[in-house]
Amino acid sequence: MTISQEVASGIESAVAVAPVVELEDVTKAFGTVQAVRGVTLSVAPGQVYGVLGPNGAGKTTLLRILLGLVRSDRGRVRVLGRAPADPVALRDIGALIESPAFVPHLSGRVNLRVLARARGLPATEVGRVLRIVDLENAADRRVTGYSLGMRQRLGVAAALLGDPSLLILDEPTNGLDPEGMAAMRTLIRDLSRVSTVLLSSHLLGEVQQVCDRVVVLDRGRVVAEDSVSALLAQSGSMRVAVWGRPLDVAETVLKSHPAWSGAIRTEDAEDPHLRLELDQDDIPALVRALVEAGVDVQEVRREHRSLEEAFFALTTDAGSGE
Repeated sequence: MTISQEVASGIESAVAVAPVVELEDVTKAFGTVQAVRGVTLSVAPGQVYGVLGPNGAGKTTLLRILLGLVRSDRGRVRVLGRAPADPVALRDIGALIESPAFVPHLSGRVNLRVLARARGLPATEVGRVLRIVDLENAADRRVTGYSLGMRQRLGVAAALLGDPSLLILDEPTNGLDPEGMAAMRTLIRDLSRVSTVLLSSHLLGEVQQVCDRVVVLDRGRVVAEDSVSALLAQSGSMRVAVWGRPLDVAETVLKSHPAWSGAIRTEDAEDPHLRLELDQDDIPALVRALVEAGVDVQEVRREHRSLEEAFFALTTDAGSGE
């Protein structure tokens, strides 16, 4: 390989792994309200990346900044290697921000045709996106008769026009029933095979099931940014469940020890056991103490934290520093 070929190969590799979205120290205020405070993050190609936080955390503002709908006060923003609102980048971005807006007396198909025509896209695009979101059977009904879930799917269909490489979805499961949420999760995972998906949500269980990586915002600040599995394992303590007989003796042993005194007895009469938080290194000492007290230890099981528990721990810690 010649030097010029090596240089060209290096450039191609760098381009291939270039982040789809980059933010560095991005800040935005509305009057005295700091909506986004020094946010830095990077989204790699092919990820389903979640922007997580309670209402008012700055999620929608952040997405609007990426689309150029809101200008940041400070910081560097790049989307598909370009500045926000750059026409070249926008042609390769599909977005659903807040509630989708359509002409209610027109059908879903006609609404999409109008949007496709405005973007100079062929009419065949409409049929393609309707198939993806499974709205073909309802495509010729007026949007005014659509359920909230159908409107959400139509909004996703509109975002998919032009086959974008980046999808930005703000609360895509908003208003959906459990069946609709499951269908949307499947759709997002399918879309991630051909696009990078950046989505915001306050529904922690949904994020846990669909996202590869998440950033947690609280009052405009980043309080954590990692893979979902890493966030769940972030705490130094862990939760365990203990089965032993007699359970009353086991409970007395645990509550007499300062490190284990927070043990809680379950109310499940069919499967009584104890649950507690402790450091992983303390498990052998716990088992020894139970055995020495005459407890027949049947099982000690680690229980996985939910993203909801990790989220509340993170935002509580962040809030305490205010």
